[in-house]
Amino acid sequence: MLECLDLAYTGNQEHEVELELLREDNEQLVTQYEREKQLRRAADSVFTHNIPRFTLSFTNYMHLFFS
Repeated sequence: MLECLDLAYTGNQEHEVELELLREDNEQLVTQYEREKQLRRAADSVFTHNIPRFTLSFTNYMHLFFS
């Protein structure tokens, strides 16, 4: 009987350690996701901000050849 309780207690401790590791992994993944989301937003902002400039430059470039 005591052996069963000891095994159950040991198993419970192992699960608690594993659970803590999984929580830490999850926290790191959420942090990484948020960082990547911010970088994606920043990249999209730069890209959409520069589209008119690129279009204007491309239009001027095309006028050199087709004017």
